[in-house]
Amino acid sequence: MKQTPSIQFDETCGQYYVRLQVDGIRKRFWLGSCKKDAVANLKDTLKNIATGKITFTVSETTATTTPDGVRDMRLEELAHKYLVWVQQNLALRTYITRRYSIQAFIKYIGPAMVSQLTRIQLSDFYAWARQHHSRGPNGGNHHLRDVRTMLRWAEEYEVCDNPIHRFPKIHHTPPTTRRFDDGDMVKLLQRIPAGTLRDMLLFGLLTGMRPQEVRELAPPHVIRSPDGHFHLCVEQHKTAKMVSDPVPRTVPLSAEAHAIIRRQVEQHPSANHVFLTEDGTIYSADVFRRSMERWCHRAGITQRTPYALRHTFASRQADSNTNLVSLGQLMGHTSTKTTARYISSSQEHHRQVIDRNAESILALVAASDEKSKDGQKVASKVASNSFSKKGKSGCVVATACATAR
Repeated sequence: MKQTPSIQFDETCGQYYVRLQVDGIRKRFWLGSCKKDAVANLKDTLKNIATGKITFTVSETTATTTPDGVRDMRLEELAHKYLVWVQQNLALRTYITRRYSIQAFIKYIGPAMVSQLTRIQLSDFYAWARQHHSRGPNGGNHHLRDVRTMLRWAEEYEVCDNPIHRFPKIHHTPPTTRRFDDGDMVKLLQRIPAGTLRDMLLFGLLTGMRPQEVRELAPPHVIRSPDGHFHLCVEQHKTAKMVSDPVPRTVPLSAEAHAIIRRQVEQHPSANHVFLTEDGTIYSADVFRRSMERWCHRAGITQRTPYALRHTFASRQADSNTNLVSLGQLMGHTSTKTTARYISSSQEHHRQVIDRNAESILALVAASDEKSKDGQKVASKVASNSFSKKGKSGCVVATACATAR
């Protein structure tokens, strides 16, 4: 390296990196999200290159096979192959998230072969991630899940063998409900002014769409059926790549939801998206989230992210006794287990379930009592008729005997 390398910043993932070239071979090294740490990491990287810990080789692969038939390669190469596959087959956001976790793992473990990994190393990495990458009780869980997924992917696709047969247990704390209750929703709607952000909030509550789908909603997504009703048809959605035969997601639009789209499109008829910021650009995930949290704070309620709108939609639909399968189809889920996680377990909802069950049971009891009463009346009438017939036959016999005498 003849000149001092310059550090660059990747806005898609919020990470600093540097490109280094030795003997015509170029490599990119990720240095972290903090500029100060990136400078220090660059010095360590240059030192490792000088001492030979990091080598630039013309070899296309480090994959080897031991005499025992065990497939192995360097951890860095496995990570590269896996992330390329994720980028080509999964959503961009998934790629960015997994790249962040995998790069943190590579940095923590250091240069090593895949076969050298041990369960205790994964356990130590999980503890480190929970301490340094934690925003809550479930911090670090994504890091360990992504590493586990990479190692299992390597074995499934016969890239190399997975040396970890039993992964560390992931500690999961169930999250608290994210839904807006009626009181908080009234306070937020009273505080937030009329405009695009308010329309996005209402649109999320009316349709249950993912925040990303709301942000990226385009006018061509709106379709009018022959009966005059409007609906959304989204071909590129989150679960489309998770099934072998993907189908477009269809979301019916209420009159209010369609009015929101029409109002927004009239403000910028030539734009490619429905909801735009004041600068005329599409809402980013970070801007949408921070805007929601800021207005929740101003309304004096618990701060929630845009995904709370989707949770509120699912919870209110469940409170209205919407079938779980139908609700899953509306929300674009491939499994009802996923839908069940969106339904908040509130005491009020449980009370309504118990009350409805009690009403149905009492109705059965009342029907049973009514049938019992009818049965008793019939039995009593039959017994009465039988007694009357016996009495009459007795009188006839007595009369006949008297006549014979």
